[in-house]
Amino acid sequence: MLIRALALLVLLQVYATTIFAQPPELSGVVTANGDATASRFFAGASRNNGERYALEFNFDEAIDIDVKIDIEVSHQGSSGNIFLLILWNDTFFMRDQLGAYKPWNLQLDTLSPAISEAALTDSYTIKIADDLAFGPIGVSGVTLKIYAAYNSIKNPGDLIYTGNPLSVVINTHQTSENCAKALYSDFPAPSSVDSVHRYYNFSWQNDPFLCTNVYGDVPQEISSKVRAGLQYTTQKLGLLAPFNGFLLNHNLNNKDEYISAVCETFAKPNEPKALCIRDTPPLNYGRAGGGAGHEGIFNGGGSENSINAYYEQSVFWQEAGYSSEEAMREWYAKEIAKV
Repeated sequence: MLIRALALLVLLQVYATTIFAQPPELSGVVTANGDATASRFFAGASRNNGERYALEFNFDEAIDIDVKIDIEVSHQGSSGNIFLLILWNDTFFMRDQLGAYKPWNLQLDTLSPAISEAALTDSYTIKIADDLAFGPIGVSGVTLKIYAAYNSIKNPGDLIYTGNPLSVVINTHQTSENCAKALYSDFPAPSSVDSVHRYYNFSWQNDPFLCTNVYGDVPQEISSKVRAGLQYTTQKLGLLAPFNGFLLNHNLNNKDEYISAVCETFAKPNEPKALCIRDTPPLNYGRAGGGAGHEGIFNGGGSENSINAYYEQSVFWQEAGYSSEEAMREWYAKEIAKV
């Protein structure tokens, strides 16, 4: 993985350029010596050359990543160094002046600048990635965190940097053959059997997939948060079996299509799909559930969640039997949110 990371990061050409749309501002700008600073940092990733910035991208989307630094007035007119770092799988990589990214041990005396003796005017702009698709070069199912920093000869030994990074989610490769679809209609035959156990080789065993299937009008910020949360979880805990998550707005036009997809994916062993469709509760209010069981492990696990518990709470608490909307909100915030 480290070799792959270094190979990727060498491909990211960093250069000063002009960006027409200013990316979002990063919060938490700090200095190494603890002094206040008027410097500001902006960073964003986009699929349309900066016309609109986003936090999440598909496996094969070509994206741009831009950084802009507004230099503090007291540093303008001097020279300094620009630093760029990427946090990937708990390891920091720093770009050196030769264009290579190398692991950094978090010690300031080993930090190398990406650009040295830069002329610090009122702002400095950098393009980190230019129409680069991360998935095809081996980077997917990850969150890249990008930091920027600079120093000035007017303040030797100090460093101004972004306390909060730009986070860019690169989704795993999702195919229609895997998503919202059962891989097996029933348990496959075991590959071998002994006096105690049955042993299986599933088709997905060496490369379990993660899918988030969105149905209906779901705001992008919510679907992005759900996908980012699942990606983060798989990075920290690993993914041992396929996972199909369903996120929906139950006001979608074709409810039958959604229920059919859920029954196709999560049908119980030996249960006809038609029976699942018949017994599935109607899409009347917020839905939430999920898990995995040994009976259906050949198709992995999954979850189902709707945004309507947020947007139609008054309907939800009445139909679910809560004494008041306040009681429902408290229960939802304290219990369901934790889950």
